[in-house]
Amino acid sequence: MANESERSKVILFDPNAKTETYKRSDHNDFATASELKQRKFSGWRVNKLSMENELWVNGEIVRRVSAAQEALDPMACVKVQMEYFGLK
Repeated sequence: MANESERSKVILFDPNAKTETYKRSDHNDFATASELKQRKFSGWRVNKLSMENELWVNGEIVRRVSAAQEALDPMACVKVQMEYFGLK
């Protein structure tokens, strides 16, 4: 069509589309928050949506460190972890 708009060429993402042979990794880096909770995950995770570092203990987020906090103090995560576990 001569008058076809640019928007008509956009392909929308279908979250239910078949992915052929792709299978998401079971590694914790690719897990959702609900999966980490179910797995009773303990450790640090970077939440790419909120840009926060999250300290998880037994499937619960116990502390958060924002990107701004970390920019002001590169040792912020270490300090938060030490404080939480009483290592000061």
